[in-house]
Amino acid sequence: MQEPQQHRESVDDAGRTDAGGARAAAADPVAAELVERVFLAEVAEELPVEPVLYVASVAASAGTADVIGTPDSAVSGSAPIRRGAEDPVPPEPSQPPGPSSGPDVPMEPTMAEVASHTAPASRSAGDRQNQRVARGLGLRWYQVPIWFLGRCWDFASLCTLLAVVAALPIVQLASLGYLLRGAANLAQGRPWKDALPGLRTAGKIGTFLLLAAVSWLPVWLINDLSYSAQLLQPGSRGAALWRGAAGAVTGLWLLHITWAALRGGRWWHFLWPAPLRFVREIWRPRTWSTALDRLYLLVRGLRLPHLWWLGTRGALGALVWVSIPVTMMIIGLRALELDAAGIVGILGALSMIGVMLYLPFLQIQMAADNRFWAMFQVRRVRRRFLFAPGAHALSLLLLC
Repeated sequence: MQEPQQHRESVDDAGRTDAGGARAAAADPVAAELVERVFLAEVAEELPVEPVLYVASVAASAGTADVIGTPDSAVSGSAPIRRGAEDPVPPEPSQPPGPSSGPDVPMEPTMAEVASHTAPASRSAGDRQNQRVARGLGLRWYQVPIWFLGRCWDFASLCTLLAVVAALPIVQLASLGYLLRGAANLAQGRPWKDALPGLRTAGKIGTFLLLAAVSWLPVWLINDLSYSAQLLQPGSRGAALWRGAAGAVTGLWLLHITWAALRGGRWWHFLWPAPLRFVREIWRPRTWSTALDRLYLLVRGLRLPHLWWLGTRGALGALVWVSIPVTMMIIGLRALELDAAGIVGILGALSMIGVMLYLPFLQIQMAADNRFWAMFQVRRVRRRFLFAPGAHALSLLLLC
C-alpha cells in the first residue's frame, strides 16, 4: 500500500486539467478537509482518482451544492443523488452546529456513495452487454444446428460457384485470385471468417439459383409436353395450344423470378409473389432504381476485376518459377538423341520439388503485399518458415 502523500502527488498530477476543483479546494477549508478524508479513504480502498477531484469541486462550489454525483453519471444518463428538504440528513453528533450549519451546508458523501456512483459508465454498459450475450446464448441454443446448416449451404454454394468460374476460359483466373485473397487475409492476421470472403453472398446467390431452378421444373414440363405434341401432331390445334401455353408459362416464370429478385431474392419471395404489391410498385421508377442500386452493390462486392488481376499475377509468377524445371523435364522425356537427357529430366524433377515447396507461400506473399515482385523474395518465406515450421509443413501436407 502506497503512502497518502504519494497518492496526493499522483492525483495532483492527474488532475491538472480540473483546475477549478483544485482552486476551490484551496479556497474553502471545508473542501480541503473533505479532500483530505477522501484521499485517506482512497489510499485504504484504492478508489479511482477522478471521483476525488470531482467531489472536491462539488463541495467547494459556490452556493448550495446539493447534488452529489460524478461526470460518469451525467454521461451515462443516470440520475444524480440529491439531498434536500424531501430527504434531510441530520448532522453528525460529533460536529457542533455553527453559523454555517443549515440546509445550505453541502453534505459530505460517504465512501459507499462515492464508490457506488463513481463507476465508469463504460464498465456498467459492458457488464450489461455481457449479460445480454450470456442470456442470449442460453435462450438460442436451438439455433445452433440451423446456423451450422446455413453455413454448410453457404460453403457448398461457394465451392459450386468457384467450380463454375474455374471452367470458364480467361475468367477462371478469378477463382485463383479468390483463393489467394483468402490465404492472404489469414497471413495478415485477420480472423478465420475472412478466409472465405463473400461466403454469405455466395450462399444467397446459391439460394436464388436453386429456387429459380426449382420453380422452372413445371415450366420445363409444359415445354416438354409442347414439344411432344408438336412431334406427334405437327400443325394441329392441340399442338398450337400447347405451344402457346408453354410461351405464356415461360413469360410468367421470368416475371416471377424478376419480381422475387426485386424484393430481395429470399425463399419466401418465391413462395408468395405478393400480387397486390406487384400491381402497386412494379410501375414505379423507384422500384427499378432500387433494384439497380442493389445489383450494382452486389457486383461491386464480388470484386471480380480485383480477383482476376490478382489471379493473373499469381499465375504469371508461377509460370516464371516452373518454366525452367518443366523445360528440363520435357527435355528428359523427348530428347532421345541426347545422352544426358535422363539426367536433365531427373534434375528438372528435383528442381520442381524444390520450387513447389516455396511456390504456394510466394503466391500468398504476393497477394498479401499486393506486389508482383514479392513472388521472388524467397528469403522472406524462409524467415517465416523458421517462425512456424510446423504450420508450413501441415499446409504443404494439405496441399498435397
